[in-house]
Amino acid sequence: MDAVDVAGNTEVDEGEILDAMATRENPRFLGLVEGFLYDFSIFNRAVLERDMARVERRYRALGFYQAHVRASRIHRVSDDEVRVEVIVQEGPRVVVEAIHRQNWPEGLELPDVEDGLMAGEPFIGERYETHEAALREHLRANGYAWAEVDASAEVDLAHDRADVTFDVDAGPLATFGETKVEGLVEVPEERLRAHFRHRAGESYSTVDLQRTEQALLNLGVFSAVVVEPERGDRPEASRPVEVVVRVDEGELRQVKLGGGIELTALKSDVHLRAAWEDRNLLGGMRKLSFDLRPGVVLYPLRINNWVAPERPLLHGEVRTRFEQPGFPEARTTTFVAPSFGVEPVLLQTDPAPEDPVLGYVDFGGAVGVERHWFDRKLRLAVQQNVRYDVPFTYLGDIDDRLGDILLSYPEVTATVDLRDDPLRPHAGLFAEVSLQANIFGTGRDVRITPDVRGYIPLGDDVTLALRGQLGLLQPFGYGTTLPAIIGDNAVERTAAEVRDLQLLYFRGYFAGGPGSNRGYAPRSIGPHARTPFINPDSARASCLDGDPTCLTATGGHTLWTAAAALRFPIYDPLLGAVFCDAADVAPAPFTFRARPHLSCGGGLRIDTPVGPIRADLGYRIPGLQVLTESRVGEGNPGTLFGAPMALSIGIGQAF
Repeated sequence: MDAVDVAGNTEVDEGEILDAMATRENPRFLGLVEGFLYDFSIFNRAVLERDMARVERRYRALGFYQAHVRASRIHRVSDDEVRVEVIVQEGPRVVVEAIHRQNWPEGLELPDVEDGLMAGEPFIGERYETHEAALREHLRANGYAWAEVDASAEVDLAHDRADVTFDVDAGPLATFGETKVEGLVEVPEERLRAHFRHRAGESYSTVDLQRTEQALLNLGVFSAVVVEPERGDRPEASRPVEVVVRVDEGELRQVKLGGGIELTALKSDVHLRAAWEDRNLLGGMRKLSFDLRPGVVLYPLRINNWVAPERPLLHGEVRTRFEQPGFPEARTTTFVAPSFGVEPVLLQTDPAPEDPVLGYVDFGGAVGVERHWFDRKLRLAVQQNVRYDVPFTYLGDIDDRLGDILLSYPEVTATVDLRDDPLRPHAGLFAEVSLQANIFGTGRDVRITPDVRGYIPLGDDVTLALRGQLGLLQPFGYGTTLPAIIGDNAVERTAAEVRDLQLLYFRGYFAGGPGSNRGYAPRSIGPHARTPFINPDSARASCLDGDPTCLTATGGHTLWTAAAALRFPIYDPLLGAVFCDAADVAPAPFTFRARPHLSCGGGLRIDTPVGPIRADLGYRIPGLQVLTESRVGEGNPGTLFGAPMALSIGIGQAF
C-alpha cells in the first residue's frame, strides 16, 4: 500500500475517515523511512470493500445519514505497490431540532453536559449517547440511585432534522447504608475507612463513591480498588444502598534499582540509585523508605570540554523518610525525613586547571505534617527544616575564611494541581507557593517562591504550556555586600563577603538549565563575581579587564522566570516541541532588571511508561539577553560547538 487518498470530503477531516479504515498506507519510521522496524501494509480487496461500509457508518454517526462511498479507485504505482482513492458523497447533515426531557424531577437542575446534544447543532451519535449517560449520572449523583433514562430520536430525512426525547424514570431517593470491605490482607480496615468519602445515612451520590475510590488509590498501597453500590431491584420507596469496597493490595515492600547520566556545560556526572520502601511498617500503613544515590563527576569533562576525565569527584546522598498516617487526625500524615549528602560546588563553565574544587558535607532533616483535600487537588504541608553544611575541598586548598553553615527554617507549601495528567499534562493548571523563614542559625531571611503553570489544549494531542515563576529573598544580617561585589576589581574578599557568598549559595536563587532556561547552562543566569576561594585565577590581568570566564555565579535575591512551549505529535511514540524561555536573577531584593536572557529552540520526546524522555536544544537570541548598556555581573554561560546554545536531556517535561 503506497498511499490511501480521500476525495469528495468537505465537512469531515480526511484523518477521521482514514482512522475508520483497516486499509492503511505503509508505516514510516519517524514519518520518513518505509520498511524499517515496521512491516509493509498489504493490499486486500475484500478488506477495502468492508472499509467502504465502515466509512459510511462513520458518516452516519456524525449526522450524515445520506452519505455514500460512491467508488474506490486503485492505481498501480509500481509492480508491487498500489495507491487507493476513496471517493465520498457526503450529502446534507441532520441537525437537532428539539430536545425533550420527559418526567425530569421537579427542582433538580439540568446538568451542563459537555459534548452533549444542543438544539441547532448537528445530530451526532456519540453526543446522543453522551447526553443520555450524563442525564443518568446526574440523577444518580443527586440521590436517585435507581434512575434510568430511555433515549429515542425521530429523524426526518426529508428536512434533515432530528427530534430527540429522553424519557426519565428517576425512582425514589436513596441514602447510603453499611459498607463492606473485601480483599484486605495486611492493611488494617480502620485505616482504610478513615479515607471513605461516603458515610452511612448520608444522601446517596455516585460522586462520593468515585471520590472514595480515588482516595483509596491515592494511598499508594493498592494495585486495584473498586467501589460498587449494591442497589438491587428498584424499591417503591426510599431505602439505604449498601456499598462494597473491593481492594487488591499491591506490593507493600519494594526494592528499586536505577541510574542515570548528566552532561551539561558545568559537569559530566554518572550516578546510581538504590531504594527500599515498606508501605505498611508494623501495620497501620506506616511508610519507611531509604534512598541511596551515589555518583561520580568525571572532572573536568563537560559538554563543551571533551577531554579525558582527570579526577573523579565522588558525591552521593542518603535519604530516609518515615510517615505516620492518621496523626494528628485521620487524613493528616506526619513525617520525619533525615538526610546526609556530599556534593561538589561546580559553578563555572570554564574553570582553570589549577582552580580548587569546593565541596560540602550536608547533614539535613525535616519534620512536618501534610494534608490533601479534594482528591489530592489541594495539598498543604508544614515542616521544620534543619541543615548543617561543612565545607571541604576535592582539589586544592580550602580558604580558612569558609565556615560551617547552619540553617533552620520552617516552611509552608501549598499546592493546587488541576492537571489532567501529572506526567503528560495536556489541560489544566498547576500552582504552588513555598514560604520559608530562616530564623535560627548562620543567617536570617524570608523566602517566598510562587510557581504557576497552565496547559491549553489546541487539539487532541497539541498542547500550549505556559509557566511563570517568582522568587523573592529578603535577608537580614547578610547579603548586603553582594551588589558591591558585582563588577568590583577586588583581588581578595573580606570575611563578610565570603560569608555572604557562602549563604547565598544555599539560600539565593539561580536560573538556567533544563527546568529553567534551556538556552543556558544550569545556574549560569544571575549575578556573577570574582570568587577567589573558588577561582583564585580571577586575579590575573585579563580578569581585571572584565573576562567573563573569571566570574562565578553567586546566586541572587530576586528571580523571575517565564516560559512557553508548544508540544505536538510527530509519529508515535515520537513527540516534538518548540519553546521560548526567559529568566533573570537580580543581586538586590525586590529588583527586576531588563535582562530577559531570552532563548528559543526545539526538542524531541519519546513517550515511555515513566514519562517522556526529552532532548531540548535552546539558542540564545542575539540582542535579547541584556537590554541595558551595562553587562556588569554577566557570566560565561558556555557554548555548544562554538554556538550560543545549550543541550539538555532528561525524563519528563521541563514543566
